[in-house]
Amino acid sequence: MTRVLVIGGGIAGCMAALGAVQSGAQVMLVSRAPGATALYAGGMEIAADLREMRALASSQPYHPFVRLGLNDFELVTLLDEVCYRVQEALARAGLRVAGNWRTTGWYADVHGGVRPAQLVPESIQPGELGALQGKRVAVVGLSAIGDYDAVATAAALEEAGIRAVPLTVTMDLMQYPSQSALVSRTAPPSL
Repeated sequence: MTRVLVIGGGIAGCMAALGAVQSGAQVMLVSRAPGATALYAGGMEIAADLREMRALASSQPYHPFVRLGLNDFELVTLLDEVCYRVQEALARAGLRVAGNWRTTGWYADVHGGVRPAQLVPESIQPGELGALQGKRVAVVGLSAIGDYDAVATAAALEEAGIRAVPLTVTMDLMQYPSQSALVSRTAPPSL
């Protein structure tokens, strides 16, 4: 049996591991910390629509969508299948993902930016910014987690038409070896 080591637990690493398993390999996936997918609001940006993909084809001849050499129907079919497979594979690992390549939502990332995404964890989906237009929200940052900037996120939300108030909370958190270990923990009862 072939043994494969995949380094990186982002979407590329997960898909590489899945492909190797489907080919019969024994796979170990190693992830050190949250990667680009986690830092990117937990969402995956695929493509807004066929018009955007055609624009990529004319401006970037070496873009992966172009290099596939598919017509519109083949590309649409492939994207539908890929989104389905990603959702199924992640669901088997206990990670529920919502959306598809045809739906674009807008989400705040950890750096205060507002970004588009087509596939997002179900836990992220309620934070889609379109539903928050005209509403007042609190953006909470924990002082113990320095990677997240509540002030910058609130400013970006304001620019997107959402009344956002930043709030930084100071609290003692149990020590974990990495932020990724903290993310999967249940909030302390004192909150």
